[in-house]
Amino acid sequence: MTFGGAFSYLNNTVYGLTINANLDFRIENIQGMPGNARVFFTDGTLPYNTSNLVPIPPRFTIVDSFGNNVTPQVLNGITCFVIHESRGYTMSLNGQAIFRLRTQIQQCTILTPGMNHFYY
Repeated sequence: MTFGGAFSYLNNTVYGLTINANLDFRIENIQGMPGNARVFFTDGTLPYNTSNLVPIPPRFTIVDSFGNNVTPQVLNGITCFVIHESRGYTMSLNGQAIFRLRTQIQQCTILTPGMNHFYY
């Protein structure tokens, strides 16, 4: 697998992955539930904001970093998977891993000019 950008739980950007010409999945923050997002599927119609919701494909699974299977649920009338910022996830289709989310907990450091930093 190769690096494919980043998804943030802090903004309203929707991350999408094209699976084939007629199917993609989206990751979108859940309004009113900070640190949570939903994974759902669309028919891949362009432009992306006109795509139609479709059912979760058979044999699509999400496993979290603790080895737990994530169960689909209905949220605001949409069948989706709910994921949390504190865990990593592997998403598979037909037993083949197609996408991974890895949690990165880090902070940027900003120094006053002339100050030095170090690692050990």
